[in-house]
Order: sequence, then structure tokens, then C-alpha cells
Amino acid sequence: MPGRNNGLILGVDPGLAGTGFALFAEPNLVLSCSTVVTIPGRDGARLLTITNHLRTLIAENPPGEASIEEIFMGRNATSAVGVAQARGAILNVLEECGVPVFEYKPSQVKVILTGFGNADKSQMGRMLAAQVKMPEGRPDDHARDAIAIALCHARSRHFARAAVDAPGARRNGVVRRAGPDFVVVDVGGVGYLVAVPVQTRQSLPPPGGEVELNIHTHVREDQLALYGFTTVEELDLFELLIQVDGVGPKVGLNILSAASLEVLKRAIMSEDAAPIRRASGVGPRTAAKVIIELKPRLDAVAALDVVPRAAAAAGDGAVPKAVESALRNLGYSSQEARDGLESVDWRSSQSLGRK
Repeated sequence: MPGRNNGLILGVDPGLAGTGFALFAEPNLVLSCSTVVTIPGRDGARLLTITNHLRTLIAENPPGEASIEEIFMGRNATSAVGVAQARGAILNVLEECGVPVFEYKPSQVKVILTGFGNADKSQMGRMLAAQVKMPEGRPDDHARDAIAIALCHARSRHFARAAVDAPGARRNGVVRRAGPDFVVVDVGGVGYLVAVPVQTRQSLPPPGGEVELNIHTHVREDQLALYGFTTVEELDLFELLIQVDGVGPKVGLNILSAASLEVLKRAIMSEDAAPIRRASGVGPRTAAKVIIELKPRLDAVAALDVVPRAAAAAGDGAVPKAVESALRNLGYSSQEARDGLESVDWRSSQSLGRK
């Protein structure tokens, strides 16, 4: 099999009766799309038809990544089982071929493409036609859904790359739509779904208004998600929270939504678990872990903030030792802390303190 094309995305809309496939090249070109329709009969034979087509597709056009729709448990149980069977077989082939897979809920695809999580097929079709160059012919619903899933991943990946290239930078965009805990940000005509805490949500302008957000990109093998914050301080605390064992991005966002930034910091430093426990999904053990792991770091930051330069004039070494301890609590190694202290001109600090 030839080398993978990192710019090529394989979109998959799984189903036992029919599975849609689409090859998408950024920024907006659909190279090919098709639907594999299986003949009713033994499930094993139908799955083999799907996987054989997929293997051929990958061999001829090795994608850099694949995106697939998550299982949606609708009213038709038989259909849901068929989708699950097809997904399992497809994921197995993608794993064998070493193609990274990203999964998206149907509502995520709709929000990113249209700004509306309940968009119907006609709305999705119009938005696809406006955003991508379609191949000749008229794709059926399965192929069109595969294109939508591929485009959804391309848009999410584009925004995530920008955030990774400049971590902590503020990203500008226009609010297209906002829900209780998310906002769709339009950047250059492309909508991106960004999860936000309550405080950030309350500060957003109405649709059409410009917004700047500090973005955290959460990337896993099966997930790419964006989290946005009005202030750098909110982003910093969020990134500290998700380093705590048992606190993922969703719980971290819930904690930030439970109280103001000042209240949360004060609660952690005073070992008051009540504001933290108000967050959905946080029990006494998790709250205790947050306090145990973050209190030394917040104490260290506070200590550094209040170190007066004039104190260096004492010359007894107490302040440098306190600074070294604070740096160690922030996660720096002993050598890194010593190197930092040695780079400070304490005599200059003394003279500055006397001015």
C-alpha cells in the first residue's frame, strides 16, 4: 500500500444495508464518494462486502485520517444493531491499516456545518453544496452524510491546528450560534463548535457579534474537541484541573461553571470543597483530589506574586529559598529552579528595592 496522504480524509457513514464513503481533500474538494449497498442475507457476507470495498479504497487512496459517525440509538433497534455491526467491521479495517479514526455525534456534524444541531437533510444538503466542490452526479443520502462527516473533521482539525500552533493565543471569530454550554464560532466562513463554561457563555455577544476566545485543544485518538475561555486565567485553571486524576475536560468545565474564578481559587487555597462539589460529576473524592493537587500550585503562584524585591536586600538568603520552593511546587525540577535563581541579579534587585 502506498504512503498515506496526510491531507486526505476518509468520511464514513456506517450502515449494514448501505455504507457511505467519501474522500475529502482540504480545503473543500470531494475527490470521490460512493455508497456500498449490501444484499439482504447473512450478516457476515454483508459485512464482508463493506470491508472489501473499504480495503480497496484505502489501497488506492490511503487517507491520512478517517472520521466516522458515532452510534445513534434511534427508535429502530434493528437498524441500530446493523449500524453497530458495520461500525465494528469498519473500525477493525481502519485499525489494521493504521488509519487514525475520529468520531463525531450526528449533532456535532450538524452544528459545525450549519450552526444548528437539529438541522434536517435539506438544510444539510444546502450547506454542503455551498461549502464543498461536489463530484459529478448526485450522491445519495449515505454518500452525502459521509461527505458531511469528512468536512466536519476537516473544519475541526483546521481550527485545532491553529490553536496548537499558538497555544494560549486568542482566537477571533463571529458568533454564529450559542447553546447553554457551547458556541459555534465562524472563522473565515467556517463554523467551529467550542465548549465553554457558564461565565464565558454569559459574556458572549448575540449571533453576529465578534468574539475572542482563549482556546484549549483536547486531542485523543478518537476525539478532537475545542474549549474556549474569555480570560487567560480561566484557561490556566482549566488546564490545571484536567491534570488532576479523574478530572476530564467535561468535569473541568463543570467545575469552572460552578463558581467564579476567584471563588474557586479561594476555595482551593482554603481547602473548602463546597464550591467544587457543586459541580456536576464531582464527588467528595474528586473534590479532595483537586484541593490536594492544586493548592500547592496556587500557593506557589501567590507566593511569587507577593515577593517584594526589596526583601532581597536582607541578604540572608530567605527570599531566594522561598522562591525556589515556590518554583518546585509549580512543577519545576530542582535543577531548573536553581538555574532560574542563578539567572537573577540579586544585587540589582536589592538596589531596585531601595528606590
